[in-house]
Amino acid sequence: MVLGWAIFGRDDGGDSSTDARVTSPTAARAVPKVALGRSTDLSVLGVRVAKPAGWKLTQQSGVAKLSTDDGTVSLAVSNAGEPNQQKEVRRFEQAELLRLFKPARVIGRQRGKVGPLPALSTEITGTTKQGRQLRILTTAATTEHRTYSVQVFSTLRPPPRRLLEVQAILRSFRFSKPKS
Repeated sequence: MVLGWAIFGRDDGGDSSTDARVTSPTAARAVPKVALGRSTDLSVLGVRVAKPAGWKLTQQSGVAKLSTDDGTVSLAVSNAGEPNQQKEVRRFEQAELLRLFKPARVIGRQRGKVGPLPALSTEITGTTKQGRQLRILTTAATTEHRTYSVQVFSTLRPPPRRLLEVQAILRSFRFSKPKS
């Protein structure tokens, strides 16, 4: 479970912004911190999120998508249901991703956070209709107002810097009541 472990590898409740590292079971190496721009208010979703330089933000049909300029990683967030429906949302999203990216398989699960919210993610490898292999990290996080679906799509071996950027983006999430 490379992507999930690299993104959610620190889940001890500490402030991971002070120790941004991509680690492996056999070796750890320090990697520079990721600088994020100012937070963007996605009030329709009830989300504020910051993005690193070189990432673009688009919104369409209730989904906010952040993507890298090199096309190696993208992250999508959407309102997926009422509060406390994270298990149902995770199950539904996993089934849909396995169906859409056949052949696909679940690699594993990892606990982490989306902003301040606890989250359980599932990592999947799959194939696009064009035959491109990818990794997908899918998770759900719930607030008192909504349950959110968050998905990270990447190449099979994304650059370590991109994984650090995804970590920073996920830490930057802040939630409020959606304006929809």
